[in-house]
Amino acid sequence: MGLGDHLEDLRRRVLRALIVPLPLAILIFFIADWLLEVLILPLQRVQLAGGWTPQLQVLSPPEFLLLEMKLSIVAALALSLPWIMWQGWRFIA
Repeated sequence: MGLGDHLEDLRRRVLRALIVPLPLAILIFFIADWLLEVLILPLQRVQLAGGWTPQLQVLSPPEFLLLEMKLSIVAALALSLPWIMWQGWRFIA
């Protein structure tokens, strides 16, 4: 197998590896509010136990939207990691 064939196979595997996380990130973005509430629960419990008000602060207008986008991308990558690793392994094999 020549270098061009290896590069073609690599391109095909990278595209296949991205097929799962991209739509999954879009789907997770719609439930990002719920996911964020689940992740914030331990912090709120500690704040209540310490006698503080359970609240977080957003410092700029797009910050919360960017947080939800980052959360959905990280969750999608974490959930699709077996698929990505399988595609990497298929390229090596």
